[in-house]
Amino acid sequence: MKKRVLLTAVCAACAFLFAGCGTSKVNVSDAIEISFEGVDGKGEAYLTVDTEKLEDAIKDSGAKDMTRRKRQELMDSVKWELDQSEGLSNGDTVVAVVEWDEDLAEDYNLVLEGSEKKEKVSGLKKLEAVDAFKDIEIVYSGVSPDLSAEVVNHSNVDFLENASYSLSQYDGLEIGETITVTVSYYESEAEEAGYTVLEEEKEYTVEEADAYVTEYAQITDEALEKMKAQAEDLLTTMLSDEYDYQELMEDAVDADYPWDWNGFNSVVNGGMRCTKAFFLLNKDIQNAGYDTTENAVMLTYEVTLSDDVVTTPTPIYIMVQFGPVILRADGTVDVVVTDGFITDGASSVWDNVYRDNVGAQKQWYTVEEIDY
Repeated sequence: MKKRVLLTAVCAACAFLFAGCGTSKVNVSDAIEISFEGVDGKGEAYLTVDTEKLEDAIKDSGAKDMTRRKRQELMDSVKWELDQSEGLSNGDTVVAVVEWDEDLAEDYNLVLEGSEKKEKVSGLKKLEAVDAFKDIEIVYSGVSPDLSAEVVNHSNVDFLENASYSLSQYDGLEIGETITVTVSYYESEAEEAGYTVLEEEKEYTVEEADAYVTEYAQITDEALEKMKAQAEDLLTTMLSDEYDYQELMEDAVDADYPWDWNGFNSVVNGGMRCTKAFFLLNKDIQNAGYDTTENAVMLTYEVTLSDDVVTTPTPIYIMVQFGPVILRADGTVDVVVTDGFITDGASSVWDNVYRDNVGAQKQWYTVEEIDY
């Protein structure tokens, strides 16, 4: 409870002194003033007591045989308090309650009156409600489900320019998750500027950020055609090199080329065709590292080859891998095609290629198979 005592030199307080029938009366509440400060809804009430005015009124009441010491004793018995003093709004009513030692007053034929004084709250400053989150931006970096976030404050409202914003989670975020932003500011600065904040916390859904592709259907035709073009360039380059070609055929069909083989000009390339695609998604995508990738696209090519050693045109199955594949916030699909590479394990037996390149990955990845 907040109280103020104001000592003021005043003239004799005859205005609240009453006398009659041998009994003197003093209205104690006339020496009390209730005032208000602060803002609407958070106002504070203060009680000011003019003790000199009260003392003069008692002294001028003509109370029988009252000495200065007794007068002080009576004044010391007067107690006052407010029924409420905080969290006030304009229009509320505040009551000052006063008590005293009635027996002591009666000893001198003195009646004290005014045990209550009511005052309606007024004059509190009205504040404008402001949205503290209107001019903030949440900026994401990285790729979902391993995004990082920060809050950028663009507010030009005086007290909000210096406000700080915190996030319930800063890292390891995934699109669709909910995060909470909390604003911290100096309430006194806000009120001084004439504002009150509507809310101090707000929930946001993580969105409009880059994300790793999680299913083959998300890959655009444009991105797929870029991967195919790069894969065919890689295969063409490999098949154009005598050493690479010979190594491929020795692995793929167990061909036995003499050490001094010079029949590279006899190679017949019956063309290449992309027959299948596999989309691999890491089961623990947030912990993908050196040995694994977040996702991958593996394109399967069938290339029919023959030469003066392998005289029968033979289909060879070769895989080219790309990844990771990212779905950008603007809806485009991005993959660094120049990072694509021809995998090991080419073979004329499809089951062997599948086993070595796809089956062996299933402990780390979920796999989609797409036929062309």
